[in-house]
Amino acid sequence: YCYLSPLCWALYVLLLLLVPTMLGSLRTPIAQVIEYQARIKDTTHKMMSLVSELSMQQTVALRLQQEVVEKESQLQQENTRLELGEPPNPQVEEEWQRLVQLQTHKSYSRQQSTEELLGTLLPDGTYTTAQPRPSAYIPSGTSDLPVPKPYGSHAPFKPTPLGTTARHIRKPDPKPIDI
Repeated sequence: YCYLSPLCWALYVLLLLLVPTMLGSLRTPIAQVIEYQARIKDTTHKMMSLVSELSMQQTVALRLQQEVVEKESQLQQENTRLELGEPPNPQVEEEWQRLVQLQTHKSYSRQQSTEELLGTLLPDGTYTTAQPRPSAYIPSGTSDLPVPKPYGSHAPFKPTPLGTTARHIRKPDPKPIDI
């Protein structure tokens, strides 16, 4: 930004005011051509974007039509298999087998839990959560009285479960119990 003398400044302002009026007749058609070119360019870009969006939508529509045809043929095949008494497809058969197995497992576990509940029922009618003691040292049926047999220091017992630190220890060989 340089300093202009007042005379230069006045000439500059005069030129700014007079030049557009003198060149107005020349500038107007050029400006119109430039404006029309800008509009044409903008419209061309819009049309190209719309054409590309249209092609994307067409590919999606074609893919969906193919999917509909595949699903209809699959449905027709499954209906014919159902009419023949077969499962509609292998996945349905596998799922059915899994559900049947799950139901049998649930019924078995229910039966196990009722047996365990009955096993914890004491003769007086109360329930207990205590573990049953081993009664292998009481002979049954051989004598008149069920008198415990003395085992000395090697009486049977229920060992505690092993912890995680004992996994490297070798298990001992069990000695047979003489009755």
